[in-house]
Amino acid sequence: MEGGFGYALSDVKTNPTTGTSVSVNAKVWLADLSLVYAFPLRGDVASFFVKAGPTLIGHTGKDAWDGVSGRTDVGGVGGVGMRFKVAPMVLIRIDAEDHIFAAKFTEDASGGETNSKLQNDLVLSAGLSIAAGGSR
Repeated sequence: MEGGFGYALSDVKTNPTTGTSVSVNAKVWLADLSLVYAFPLRGDVASFFVKAGPTLIGHTGKDAWDGVSGRTDVGGVGGVGMRFKVAPMVLIRIDAEDHIFAAKFTEDASGGETNSKLQNDLVLSAGLSIAAGGSR
């Protein structure tokens, strides 16, 4: 079992036909808790793994989301990856995850709602893992 958290930010600057510069920022955060099943490769040096579990996705950002509710959604996450042992308790990791959820937003002032739409947030990552409580 493992947990994960991701945070992505963006800032878009536009210069509409009025000649006034406009800056809009939006952020997305992801949190998940997954069950992981590893398939050893080449003895104890590398492994391929699959993972799945629930995920929580939130959309924030003052400019992009002012006056909008329904910005946090629950969904599912599935992923695959590889781990390569570089020391007894240290591994290099490469992951690909798909966070799947149904997004539906409500404008607070009018009460108008968007149609529920299936979303896929793909996350590619690489990094170091340090095993706690024994070798992996």
